[in-house]
Amino acid sequence: MRARKVRPAMRKKIDVIFSMLMLAFGVAVVLASMWVLPHSIDRAGAAPDATPIPVASLHLAVPDEREPETTPEPIVPEPVHAYCPDIPLSAELQGVLYEACAEHEVPVALALGVIQVESGFQVDAVSPEGCAGLMQLNPRYFKDGLSPADNLRTGVEYLGRLLAQYGDTERALMAYNCGPSGAQKLWDAGVYQTDYTRKVMTALEHWTSILED
Repeated sequence: MRARKVRPAMRKKIDVIFSMLMLAFGVAVVLASMWVLPHSIDRAGAAPDATPIPVASLHLAVPDEREPETTPEPIVPEPVHAYCPDIPLSAELQGVLYEACAEHEVPVALALGVIQVESGFQVDAVSPEGCAGLMQLNPRYFKDGLSPADNLRTGVEYLGRLLAQYGDTERALMAYNCGPSGAQKLWDAGVYQTDYTRKVMTALEHWTSILED
């Protein structure tokens, strides 16, 4: 089969159409490049309109000169003394004793020694003279009918005053047992130790060893 020959008029039309297509393609490429280039610059971070920003409109960082906020220190609770089964007092009364001794600067072992000798740790003990409670308080000088806790507080407070006044443990014990005037008479007679003070000092050593364990 023989190939058909393209007539000159037909070839001319084809050439014109092909030229128009190439021209349209070229125009499209130019338009596309004009659109893509600014957008690619924007994505790179450059503004198409680089209008300078007035300095006055900038929000400059100014150091904060206010006092820095301080975090309040945590409140540390007072130490809680563990119940000691070797002390023949309830947990509540042991707590009262520790607090009173701390407040009035009385060694706990000394207060325990006084209680042991005075009342044998009997909360309802009453002497022939009418002295009452754990600390055997004389109703002539102290309020009668105190609770065991108040009896402890009052007796320890009084013992603390005597320790501060005389600056000597055995003198303070003599004044606690005999009263200040009775103790003064003994000191004037050259007596600085009694059976009472010896018993309390022995008990003091005992309770010191218990509390240190």
